[in-house]
Amino acid sequence: METTQTSTEHALEIACDESGWEGSNLAAGNSDVIAHASVRLDIDVAAECIRALGGRSGQHNFQYKASHLLRTKGGSDLAGFLGPSGPVHGRARVHLTHKSCFVLGRLLDLFIGGSVDAASLGLRPDQRLASLAARLCRAGPDTFGREPWQAFLAATNVVLRADARRRVPAPVDAFLGQVEVLRTLDGGSRVGGILDELRNGRQDAYSARARLLEDRALQPVLEPLIP
Repeated sequence: METTQTSTEHALEIACDESGWEGSNLAAGNSDVIAHASVRLDIDVAAECIRALGGRSGQHNFQYKASHLLRTKGGSDLAGFLGPSGPVHGRARVHLTHKSCFVLGRLLDLFIGGSVDAASLGLRPDQRLASLAARLCRAGPDTFGREPWQAFLAATNVVLRADARRRVPAPVDAFLGQVEVLRTLDGGSRVGGILDELRNGRQDAYSARARLLEDRALQPVLEPLIP
């Protein structure tokens, strides 16, 4: 990306931190969603906020964590921190990504959509694929049963991850085996056509898996922060 900015006068300094990341095995995580949050505060305001919170809780650590707020009696610090008179009110944003829906969207993009989303880093998603992923995600547990559905998600996650041995056929075959299991359990649901589209695209799936392993641009395919 090119830029013509030569002065730092109006530059915005951004501090980033990672918390609670469970890795790229999204199908086996401890929660259904991933939260990405941002807060925009002046440095002086943020420093005073930390000083005030630390003084009330008696904490003198180098980091002030969410657990410190949650442990306060009656949650008074938390209510004050998030409330209308608190320092982050109107200055914070939280984006929730549903893990299963995200994984399915990535799968459909690679195996059916020819990596349309990946080519744009997910910033211009294919609306048809996004709609199919959401429909499949909503219907899955009730239509097929929790255990078969979870096995399908696990196989989906594996086929989207690069491994040291760079295997192509085995993960694809295991995934399509789970597709067959769901198809036998499907009693004429609205998502049967999606499964058929996946089942009939074995060669395309092999090609997509090989492309995933070879193309560095596709490597963060399970990174939800980018889109």
